[in-house]
Amino acid sequence: MQSIELPENIQNWLKTGERGQSANAIFTKLSGIDLSQDDSKQAIPWDPSDFKRCIDLLEAIPEFKQSFHEMKTVSKQWETLVNHWDELESL
Repeated sequence: MQSIELPENIQNWLKTGERGQSANAIFTKLSGIDLSQDDSKQAIPWDPSDFKRCIDLLEAIPEFKQSFHEMKTVSKQWETLVNHWDELESL
């Protein structure tokens, strides 16, 4: 098995970032590294704390913001969330 050298910001988030199923779902989709468990690849943020963990992930790994639109392909729920993300974040 070949090891992959991840950028420092990704390593830091993996080591110290607050993680939940929806943040892991974002990470899994955008990095290609599977952090999900069972059906959690489609997990969406259900409460403000979970949503904040997603925001924190996108702040910790800014390059994910550029490809965040790819989350629309995960599920209809993610498509709706991504389409309204800025509105929700401003709340």
